Amino acid sequence: MKITKKVGEIASIQVGHAMRGSIPEVFGAGIYMVQPRDINEYGKVFWGDVVETELRGKAEPRWLEPGDVLFKMNGKPNLAAYIDRIELPENAKVVAHHQFFHLKVTDRSVDPEYLAWYFNYPRVQEQIEALKMARSTGPVVNKGMLSDLGVVIPERKMQDEILELWYNYVNEQRILRYKLEQSTSSYLRSVDIGV
Repeated sequence: MKITKKVGEIASIQVGHAMRGSIPEVFGAGIYMVQPRDINEYGKVFWGDVVETELRGKAEPRWLEPGDVLFKMNGKPNLAAYIDRIELPENAKVVAHHQFFHLKVTDRSVDPEYLAWYFNYPRVQEQIEALKMARSTGPVVNKGMLSDLGVVIPERKMQDEILELWYNYVNEQRILRYKLEQSTSSYLRSVDIGV
């Protein structure tokens, strides 16, 4: 059995931490900011590129925790990332850049990782693009749009099965990409004619 609920019914939604201009790198601050460029095409944070910085402004930080979901509000695609773990020094504090919505799933029937997968599913990305065009918001998804977006929620067992298929797909993509890179490199070495 599956049901459909709005995102606003299953998760709290907050805008990431507001910072004007470029993010300054401040070593030793102990605070890190995840930016859109830190998310790869599979919706994973590449922690090695996350900048250590100081927070400006009076807004109270909303710290990232394992189990949270980030949704990129600008551009195309509007990728989401599931925070399965934080691969930074111990006691590091992490915030999301203000180009993300920071979601905390409150509905126990929804696996947060499934929600991130759902946002990234190509047909849902098409729905999001159609919503942006219909509401004339340009490249931006606003909080109301995200809150009203319907999420198809199968039973947890089915969510687990979907995620398992996704892991297999991603692993196969990585293997194919590696093989292609190796094949290209081998080919170029083999036909080197000194040009």
